[in-house]
Amino acid sequence: MQNLGNFSGSPYWYHSYARGISADGSVVVGNAWYAYDKSRAFRWTQDGGMQDLGSLGANDESFGLAVSADGSVVVGYNRSAPNSYGRAFRWTQAGGMQDLGVLPNGEWSQAYSTSADGSIVVGSCGFSTGPAKAFIWSQGTGMVDLGAYLSSLLPETAGFNFTYCYDVSSDGNTLVGMGNKSGNRAFIVTGKQIGRAHV
Repeated sequence: MQNLGNFSGSPYWYHSYARGISADGSVVVGNAWYAYDKSRAFRWTQDGGMQDLGSLGANDESFGLAVSADGSVVVGYNRSAPNSYGRAFRWTQAGGMQDLGVLPNGEWSQAYSTSADGSIVVGSCGFSTGPAKAFIWSQGTGMVDLGAYLSSLLPETAGFNFTYCYDVSSDGNTLVGMGNKSGNRAFIVTGKQIGRAHV
């Protein structure tokens, strides 16, 4: 067991949480305190230690939740106020932290997982009224309502309310999460066209 520590210069009692790992185990992502009860997403490697990935606003908090297979893409969420849900983000070394936005009329979003190459991101978007909606994102299309998207590809999914998409397979073609139809239900959706059609 190896202690990953916290940000350089932080008191020893500041918390850190590891939440995702690359395919070969060389890159770990999560969040750590950078000030009292304030958190930032990090990317850790054996050689580089814990790298602060920043945030969308100067005083915001950010949380790294998942990482691509090669460790180059990190996803999670950013929030500007304590106990708020915030905005989904996608981070790369070249582009920094990118706000993935929200669905139309949405108030918050969180990104939970990404495909192996980092091109597909999944998560959930919330609203002031009504249930949350799961989303799928790519650079070409932006954030898309997963339920509406899947019903156009797989008619048998129509009528199921996809609320949270928690994980995506390495090739982007299998999705799992939770939705609602006569009660909350876990789901798995598989189709070779899912990832390719979206990207």
